[in-house]
This record gives sequence, C-alpha cells and structure tokens, in this order.
Amino acid sequence: MHIRKMIMVAALVVGGFAGLSAMTGSAEAAQLKSRACKPTRIAVFRNRIVVKCAVIKSQAYTEDIPYYAMSVEAAGPVLDAIIQLLVSAHERGRTLRIWVDMGDYKSVPNCSGSDCRRLAGVSLR
Repeated sequence: MHIRKMIMVAALVVGGFAGLSAMTGSAEAAQLKSRACKPTRIAVFRNRIVVKCAVIKSQAYTEDIPYYAMSVEAAGPVLDAIIQLLVSAHERGRTLRIWVDMGDYKSVPNCSGSDCRRLAGVSLR
C-alpha cells in the first residue's frame, strides 16, 4: 500500500497530462471534485494543514469556498508531499489543481461548513 502512495507522489501521467501530484488514496478519487487553487496562505497546525485559495475571476466557484484543509492524522506519508507542493506553488505564484470532498468538512478539525472543505489531493502543473 505504501508503494502505491509513493508512486502517486512521483510524476504521474493522467489523461496525457504530466505533473507532480499527491493524493491520499485512489479509491476515494472517484468521489472528489477538482478545483483550481492559487494558494495565498498556507498554515500547518498540530492537527491539520490549511490552504487559502485566491479568487480566480474566470472561475466563479473559487469565491464560494476559500479554505481547504486536511487532517494531519488522516494523511499519512502523503502529507509532506502535499505541503511541499502547496509551498512551491505559493512561492512561485502558480495555480494548483486540488481535489476536494465538497461534502466533507466535519472530518477536519476547525473546518467550517460555510467556507472550508476537506483537501484530498494536489497537483502542480
């Protein structure tokens, strides 16, 4: 199982697209929504990581939910890779592709239903 997760952290080819990706698990990927995210803030807490995404005017959905979070306990070995991709995109002013569970905010500590959703994966193009 750990080998599968480590491969997901490495360079992937998905539908003809090559990029660096990190995701918590392939089984849940089918239930996730993909979103554009230009990170403006990244925070790492004892129990969670949180990223705030900028509003992208050409993509109206970015106004609805600005925060995406992941429980540190649930992430396992993928957590470091996700943090590295978030920081790299923030430092370079790049837009990420993130995967989120739009119906889940309760599994992440301090994630509010009005402005936060569970982060499940990150891809940097």
